[in-house]
Amino acid sequence: MQNGTSIVQTFMLISSFLLAYNLLLQSDNPKKQLSITMLPRCLMHRIARISPLYLFVLGAATSWWAQGGAGPLWPPLVLAEVARCRHKWWTQALFLDNFLQTHDKCLIHTWFLTVDMQLYVVSAILTLVLGRWPRAALRVLLALTLCAVAANFAIIYHWQLQPMVLLMTPENMRTLFVGSRSFIWLYTAPWDSAPAALLGVALAFLLRSQHSDGYRPQNSLCIRVLYRVSVPGLFAWVLAGHGMKAVAHPLAVSAFAAIDRPVFSCLIACALYGFFNKIDRLWWKFLSWRGWAVLSRMSLSIYLIHWLFTLTLLAQRTNTTRASAFDIGGHWLSTVFLSYCAALPLHLLIEVPAMKFLQSISP
Repeated sequence: MQNGTSIVQTFMLISSFLLAYNLLLQSDNPKKQLSITMLPRCLMHRIARISPLYLFVLGAATSWWAQGGAGPLWPPLVLAEVARCRHKWWTQALFLDNFLQTHDKCLIHTWFLTVDMQLYVVSAILTLVLGRWPRAALRVLLALTLCAVAANFAIIYHWQLQPMVLLMTPENMRTLFVGSRSFIWLYTAPWDSAPAALLGVALAFLLRSQHSDGYRPQNSLCIRVLYRVSVPGLFAWVLAGHGMKAVAHPLAVSAFAAIDRPVFSCLIACALYGFFNKIDRLWWKFLSWRGWAVLSRMSLSIYLIHWLFTLTLLAQRTNTTRASAFDIGGHWLSTVFLSYCAALPLHLLIEVPAMKFLQSISP
């Protein structure tokens, strides 16, 4: 729970991977050679995909949400959030909220969409530029990843920032990390998620090159071992982070903060590489179940709406709250159930029409 925030890097990696891989597929068409002139179209596609639903939820949070309840906890939890969103909604809409008015937290979980959009631009530029030299692209991307990790270490050590496992205290979570430089300039900063995005683009180039050459990774013992180690390695790496609570040396803390997300992203990349190539049928069969597709279609809607239900359930309480596994588990299950119920109409009435409109005007 305390050190599981690195899982968000999975979405960063997959987002950049899908962008790069789809662009590389288009390059097979002689009429659609990759060029930097395709960048505006890529960005418009991304904005049109996310913004309609995002702006609707943001609008609901600044208007209807304030009238949704009452009680002693309603003003400090909900009305305070509504006030902050009314003040900085435009930074959210422009995907700049991690650089502007950073100490005001409006829908704190949406930092991911901002960072993802910023890294989407970088990933698109790199793919369009390196697409003409796919053989050299992998080496360039891996070099950029190492440079990003080194730059992050320098930033972390110079500013004495801390990894999330040291920030996840009850008091910080209660105040939504107000005044925490590490949360603003590390956790929600694009440069800390850059290695994951670069690895996603590199994975796309690797798969595309190997598929073009007819390479079969299933025949490699080394690849099979790396793949089978990667899945349990994800859990092991997250658990190992708790050892940092006993470490106080600034150099060691900075080193862990710099490599925490990149190591997790490397393990995710190895796991995805095995999934894509169907190295292990057990995992592939489980993850390819069609039931996941139904739930995943609403992932953006659920992601955007769940925070409103989380605060609403807390703000409606009028008695003291116990911090037990059953109480927290019940709150989590209630949030999941309500989020799915609300996500369905949001998906059908806003997200799907917006995607269909985008498809209809795209050449």
